Amino acid sequence: MKKITGLVVVLAALILGGYYGMGVMTERALRKNIDTINRTEGVHAELSDYQRGWFRSHAKLDWKVRVPQQVITTENGETTTIPAKDFDTAMPLTIWHGPVIFANGLHFGLGYAQSRLELPTQLKESFKSTFTSESVEPSLNLVFFVEYTGATRVDGDAPAFSLVTTDKTTRIDWKGMQTDLKITDDGRALKGGFSVAGADISNDSKKVEIGSVTSHYTLNKNDYGMYVGEADLSFESLHVLDGDKKLVDLESLDSRSTSDVAEGGLFNTGLSMSLQKLTINDKTFGPGAFELSLKNLDAEVLARINDKIKSAQNGDDAAKQQALFAILPELPKLLGRGAALNLSQLRMTVPQGVIEGNLLIELPKGDTINPLQLMQNISGNGRLKLPAAVLKDVLRLGNLQKQMKAQQAAGEAQTQEAAPAPANTAESVAAAATTATTTPVPATEQTPAAAPAAAPMTADDLARQVEAMTDAQVAGMVKGGLLVQQGSDFVVELSLQKGQFQVNGKPFTPSMLQF
Repeated sequence: MKKITGLVVVLAALILGGYYGMGVMTERALRKNIDTINRTEGVHAELSDYQRGWFRSHAKLDWKVRVPQQVITTENGETTTIPAKDFDTAMPLTIWHGPVIFANGLHFGLGYAQSRLELPTQLKESFKSTFTSESVEPSLNLVFFVEYTGATRVDGDAPAFSLVTTDKTTRIDWKGMQTDLKITDDGRALKGGFSVAGADISNDSKKVEIGSVTSHYTLNKNDYGMYVGEADLSFESLHVLDGDKKLVDLESLDSRSTSDVAEGGLFNTGLSMSLQKLTINDKTFGPGAFELSLKNLDAEVLARINDKIKSAQNGDDAAKQQALFAILPELPKLLGRGAALNLSQLRMTVPQGVIEGNLLIELPKGDTINPLQLMQNISGNGRLKLPAAVLKDVLRLGNLQKQMKAQQAAGEAQTQEAAPAPANTAESVAAAATTATTTPVPATEQTPAAAPAAAPMTADDLARQVEAMTDAQVAGMVKGGLLVQQGSDFVVELSLQKGQFQVNGKPFTPSMLQF
């Protein structure tokens, strides 16, 4: 009996000690992962008032969010600077200790914590004055789960809510968001994503409908202190309506980015995007896609540049300018290991046809900063094919703006010429009258009548002149060799080898730009 009693006591001590010990380990894991969150610019979190118990602990998670300075330009061109502002809020945190956890179900791990983030106190009063009583304050539910390995999983839930302004003109319906993030014990690996169910925003007759948005990412911290990996973002749809009329209709916009550091400390990154359809004012664009990559950057130099940029972000203009001057000498080293820019795919369907293109630029190895020497060793090639109607539309718009400015300037000049002379003094008027009475003016010296002002150009005349200018420019491009016509499309092919720049297979000459 004594043995059984002793065994029970030992087991109880082990269980109690295990729960308390895992509570200590959970606290350490939470503090370490909060330090990882604090690397995000503009966000700072701190664990305070930690009260540890045997099976459960209580604490506060203090958040400080900084909204950066904003410069707003009005329709009149005037700028208004809104200074940076800090918002503080505290989240009560309840932590259950492992190894076996009974909280919102059964869990096996070191610890489990949950909390709820609400509007900061500074915003609650403005919320009440801006939105009606039927509006629901936004909130965020957070759950932290620490695994036996020390890795922490953070799950967030931003429930659906509706906001209605006090004047009843604007309504926002948020449909909810789910987030998840897993951080390893050493903070060197991140994996997670988010999913937004969508949102509707209406203002009088105008309405914006946002479809679901999803993202996933996997990042790992390398020896240079940079997080590299993969990330994707999918945008289901976006509709902008004015009454029953659709102003913007977007369907299926997807993007994916990758980054890694290859052997030898070379940083590579890439971005690809695809669009199913975009309709703006009854003009449809898409499908379309492009793929862009940047390779062979010096990872060590890039890490130094990133550190300098981060250190200057919260500084004044002088600190940012100083950081810029410190970065400039690093650029030749950053690009000096054979950096390459490759636009491997560019394809977009437009109302007038299809635009296609590609571009490759390769820099030589070496940290030379001599532009002439650099140009002698850069190699590259590119090709662009676009419908003739697209090119003419672009040129036509530029010519129209140019002609309208010329007409406006001519009208202002005529107005100034027709303006009355400044009023004369009494003495000068009397003297002029006396001179005119006593001195006859020869017929040859009399002031001729002012020439009639030129009649303003009509809209049809302006359109014809703009069209003639556009046709002349296109003809000049084709004649000069800058463009090659293929059916209803124009093609431009570029090549740069050992300082020799060719356009459409011919050496480039300044005359190609004379159109």
